[in-house]
Amino acid sequence: MTSVNTDANALEQKYKDLSGLLSNIVNSVPMFLFVKDTGDEFRYVYSSPMMNQLYGRYQDSVEGKTDFDLFTDPVAAQSFRDMDEEVLRSGEMKRFVEQMVDPHGVLRTIDTMKFLVPREGKSPYILGMSWDITNQNQIEQELKGYNKRLALSCQAGRIYPWIWDVVTEMAELSYGENGEMVNTYITHESFTEKIHPDDQQLYRNVIDTFVRGEISSIKLSFRCKYFSDEYVWIEKIGEIYEADENGKPLKAIGILRDITVDKRHEEDVRAKRLAEESNRMKSAFIANMSHEIRTPLNAIVGFSTLLAQTDNEEEKQEYLKIIESSNDFLLQLINDILDISKIESGKLEFVYTTFSLNEMFKPQEHAFALRAEPGVKVILRTTATITVSSPRKQGLHR
Repeated sequence: MTSVNTDANALEQKYKDLSGLLSNIVNSVPMFLFVKDTGDEFRYVYSSPMMNQLYGRYQDSVEGKTDFDLFTDPVAAQSFRDMDEEVLRSGEMKRFVEQMVDPHGVLRTIDTMKFLVPREGKSPYILGMSWDITNQNQIEQELKGYNKRLALSCQAGRIYPWIWDVVTEMAELSYGENGEMVNTYITHESFTEKIHPDDQQLYRNVIDTFVRGEISSIKLSFRCKYFSDEYVWIEKIGEIYEADENGKPLKAIGILRDITVDKRHEEDVRAKRLAEESNRMKSAFIANMSHEIRTPLNAIVGFSTLLAQTDNEEEKQEYLKIIESSNDFLLQLINDILDISKIESGKLEFVYTTFSLNEMFKPQEHAFALRAEPGVKVILRTTATITVSSPRKQGLHR
């Protein structure tokens, strides 16, 4: 008899130890556990201590009650009852995302799994396991918002983020579409083949240098038609994301950016600057021509006056030569001005012939001598001779 009592006491102690262990495990698990009796209006027959965080009551006040007893919102209670009946009807495990307001007025999102626990000769229990995913759900919603903003930004800016596995030469390329980020996988060579033939060698040289670990980042622009049927300007920016012990890249991360609009803007700015420079040069040329035209005109007017006043035949002939030379110089200036118009219209014709620089500059010596200040000599230095000229009349210089 003593032996039987001893065995019974040992068995009872073992049961208590096991029960205490299970109770400690349940209390330590960060989830809500509950059991409902499907044969008794889905009343709670068990709830873990964490359930108090939801109901704001003591544990023993939950047992024996239904959701209609626990929740003041009849709509919420009915939704829980509908879920329980669906599990009972299907006999399958169901997973639900439920929302409820806790005693502090905070709306919480609960992820719950429910399934049947059969009982011999009785209605089955419903065992439920729930997790409070309020924070997780909030983070997911924030991430969705960030991803949407990222997608819209990439879509508007024509930016394509990428991650490149240098070892396998496979790249994950992302792009924004309809407010969502879309990921696709491509081989590096399939992208390289879409680069303009004139830019391919430069691209390969830079990438090869990067792959060898000689540079830690890349930034280059090239023409490519991977994203369209026509070549557009693409800027590739990237850096090492993961490297081996020797510093050679294993993975790289970066972006592709469509800079076609930027390139066109640069060309427009360059064209504008060229136009402004051209206008400035024209203005300078016209101003210079206006000044230069005065020189032969002064010579023509001045020596015409002297020609009318002198009776010396030798002086007359010399004055006539100066007037003739000034006429030729004036005509040449006018022809130069007309040539500008021909250059702009593309109608300028080049005449190739031989000429003497000495003969070309000789008539100019007389013209420039007229402009020299008193005491200033105009020197024409040629390969044959050196001539020195001074103004004949001080009153003729300007």
